[in-house]
Amino acid sequence: MDSFGNAGAYEGPTSYILPDGRWCLMPDFFGCEKEKMGYVPFISETPGVAKFVRSADVVHFSYGFKHGGVIEITEEEYERLKQL
Repeated sequence: MDSFGNAGAYEGPTSYILPDGRWCLMPDFFGCEKEKMGYVPFISETPGVAKFVRSADVVHFSYGFKHGGVIEITEEEYERLKQL
């Protein structure tokens, strides 16, 4: 965690496998002003190797998600959600 910067300010991580087989680790960052808090994505480029690199350019959120999970949805489900 030391290489993540402000190591003591992360909690509640979640992780999942990307469609290309890489792993995404998303700890919840709380070491800043409220508007910038939330999940910060880190990607492991090699499946099965726990060497994660901060990757905000790969995974992006419009606002700070916190303490949740990730599930895969179908294109049909995505289209329905966009209508809400």
